[in-house]
Parts: sequence; structure tokens; C-alpha cells
Amino acid sequence: MKIRLNLPQLGEVFSHDAPLYKIIKIALPAFILISSLTVFAGVRTHIGEYLAQYAWWITIPGYSFAYVLFSLSPDVLNAVLVAYFVRSILKKRFEGTDIVLNLFALGLIIFLTKYSYNMSQFSAGSMSNEMGKEIEVIDLSNINADYSTEKKEIQALFNTDKQDAQNHYNEQVTLLNQRYENQFIPLREKIKSYEKNRRPDNTSWTDKKIKEQQNKITALEKDKLTEADNFLKEKDQKIEDLKQSRDNDLKSLGQDKKTDRNNAQSLKEKTNQEKAQANDFLKKEFEKIAGVAIFIVLILASLKEIIHFRNEIDPQPIISELDFQFDWLTEILSYPFVYIQRHSVNRVRQWYKNLPALEEPPEEAEEIIDYKASQKIIPLTHETHEEPEEDSTFFRRGIRASTTAKTGEPFIAHESTAKTHEKTGGYAHTKPPKSTHETTEMRAAKQRLKMYKKKLGTQKQKARIQEREKGEITLRTQQAIDNNLAWIEHWEDVLNGGSGTRK
Repeated sequence: MKIRLNLPQLGEVFSHDAPLYKIIKIALPAFILISSLTVFAGVRTHIGEYLAQYAWWITIPGYSFAYVLFSLSPDVLNAVLVAYFVRSILKKRFEGTDIVLNLFALGLIIFLTKYSYNMSQFSAGSMSNEMGKEIEVIDLSNINADYSTEKKEIQALFNTDKQDAQNHYNEQVTLLNQRYENQFIPLREKIKSYEKNRRPDNTSWTDKKIKEQQNKITALEKDKLTEADNFLKEKDQKIEDLKQSRDNDLKSLGQDKKTDRNNAQSLKEKTNQEKAQANDFLKKEFEKIAGVAIFIVLILASLKEIIHFRNEIDPQPIISELDFQFDWLTEILSYPFVYIQRHSVNRVRQWYKNLPALEEPPEEAEEIIDYKASQKIIPLTHETHEEPEEDSTFFRRGIRASTTAKTGEPFIAHESTAKTHEKTGGYAHTKPPKSTHETTEMRAAKQRLKMYKKKLGTQKQKARIQEREKGEITLRTQQAIDNNLAWIEHWEDVLNGGSGTRK
């Protein structure tokens, strides 16, 4: 649909309105652009973090789509609705369905105006925060680092002084021990001399002299302990003084740190308060400018429509069938789905054509009631040193008969001659085929043998794990291995024709 405006009548009214009409035609698109950009700034704040993780060739189309859909379209629609509402008022169209259209138009105008205003306000706040002075976070890491360094220095100085004091008093104690040891040596030598010269006639005198020397040694040891105790007290007092000095230094350092932290915090808070005030002022001014744009658009659209009415400039629509028929659009939109549907159906139908035909179900074998017809006759030939005699043995088998069973005649197997083995004693025996002489008891014995061999393998694997982890095999596992070996020997003997090793 195309809309053309008829030309106005040249006269005093249009001559008066022409300058205003000319500037309105320029200003209206400009303010629609300004309002849409302020709205888009708010939209970008919402979707920017999501689109930032993608490449530019996704980000740019995403921003463009968001601008057209959420920013430009609402403002253009709002301008058109205002023009329609004002034109309805000027032409006094308040009858019938005109009232309904006017009410819906007014509702959309209010909603779109509120949407544009709120988004513009939000974007203004975001822009002011980005352009304004950043609020600094109070960083006390430097103060804490300096405090930690000085604290470590005080502790290191204390440790050094403490070690020097301990070394000094340890040296004093060493000299003390050496000095008294030099006094003990002559006295001990005298005691040894008295003991060496002891005789039966001078025992009392010798004991007396030895006792005197021992008393001297005891007195010297007391003096030594007294001096050593004095040294220990002096060392403890020295270390206590060092601790007191260290604690005073740490306390003074902590007070200085607290003062520095308070001063830094007060300075940052004052600076941030000033920045916050400046940002609030900037935000309010931006909000005023951004919020006014949508109202200017409404006023300009209304003025333009009033000038049209004053100068009898009416819209002249040029219509065609495509303006009211959307079959072409439906066909375009539905083409991908129809394409997929038809190709998929054709492909599946071709698969069905390629499937082979179903075969007839197999005929079930006739159930045998007369088991005499299912007997097998197996002739056995024994070769000895004498004339061979033919020996036919009948074995009844509980199976269904073959094709010959339908005639009621017995099935006769082909004759098989077994090899003859000679033993010491002149006896010969024949080894018949397994399938012929295997009885129910033999099959049960084979199953038992297989079961115990399997259990034996499991127990041996368990024994190897125990030996690797614990270094020995438990008694229970060893008994299980021995029991399985005994049963294996038993069933092997049974299969070899014996009566078994276990009764």
C-alpha cells in the first residue's frame, strides 16, 4: 500500500504554516532517531553482557536487530498513532467503531510513551555512571603490607637478641663448669692416692682424709650450683626484658596502623562522597534530556497533523490485492517445512519398496507318540583273534524321530567299526563314539567335573591375590582348593570307568 498526500491550496494559511511545516518534516525524524537511540542505550545494557561472549559477526547483527525491534519501531509506531488520534479528534470521528479505534490508539500511545521514557531514563543512568567519576574502593593493602613487614622485622630482631642472650649465658655456664672441674681434679687425685696407700694399720686415718676431700668436693659443687642458678636467672630475666620490648613495639605498631587506616578510610569516603554527588547531578541532567525526546516526538507529530488539517492535506491511499492477501507470504514461509515433509515421506516410501517379501512360516514337526519308531539301531563289530561276530545293540533315545518316523519304521544308523587296542593279558576292547555310549550319568559326571574345575580356578585366583596382598593364603581358601581337587579326582575316576575316589 502506498499513501500519497494531495497538494495544499496556496493561500494565506499555508504561507503562514509552510516554514513550520518544513522544519517539522526535518525535526520529527531527527527526534525519533534521538529517542530511539536513548531507548537502545537501555536495551544494550540488558543484552550487552550476553552478546559480548560472541564474535563481532554475531554481535553487530544482534545489536542491529535489537535496535530496529525494541527501539526504532516503538517510536515510529507511537508517532503514527499520535497522528491518527489527533486526526480523529480534528475530524470529530467519535461514532461507532471510531471510538474503539481511538481508545485502542490512546492505550498504545500511553504504553509506548511509558516504555520509551523508562528505557531512556534507565539508559541515561547507565551512561552517567559510565561517563561519571568512578567510585574508588578503599584499598588498605599497602597499609597492611607495611604493617606485616614491620611486624616481621620486630619479631626477627627479638629472635636474634634472644639467641645472643642464650649463647652468652651458655658460654658462661661452660666456663663455670670448666673452672670447678679444675678444682675437682686435685681432690679426686688425693682420694685415689689415699686409697692406694691404704693399709690395715692406717684404715681409720685413710678414711678420715678421704672424707675431708669429699667434703671439699661437696662444698665446691654447692658453690657451682649456686653460681649456675644465678646465671640461669639472669638469662631468664634478659629474655623476659626482650619479650616485653617486643610486645611494646608491636603494640605501638598496631596503634600506628589503626591511625593510618582510619585516616585513609576517611579520605576515601570524603572523595567518594564528592564523586557520588557529581554523578547524581550528571545522571539527573541526562534523564531530563533523554526523557524529553519522546514527548517532543509526540508534539511534532501532532503539529504536523494539525497543519495537514488546516491546509486540507489528506492522505490518498493507493491499494492493490497484495495489500490484503497474504497467500504469497504463507507460501514463502511454509516452503522449508513442505520441502522437508515431502522429501522425508518419499525417502521412507522408497525404503518400504526395497524391503524383501515375507517368506512362508516354517511347518512344525509332527509330534511323535509311538516312541518305538524313534529307536536307533547301531551295529557294533568286535574284532578279536577269533572270527568276528556282529553285535547289534539297541539304545532307546528320548528324542523326536526323523523323517522315517512318519512311516513307523525304525531308523538304522550306519555301521561304524571301532579300532581295537590290545592290552597285556590278551584282552581287547572297543572305544565307541561318544554320542553313542554317553549315558545320562556320564553327562551329569562331566557337568560336575566342569563345575569343580571352575570353582578350583576361582579359588586359585583368590589365593594369588591373598598371597600378593597379605603374604600368605588363608586356611579357608586352602581348604577350599584341596576340597575341589579331591572332587575333580573323584569325577575323573568316574568318567574313566571307576567307582570314584570319594564314597
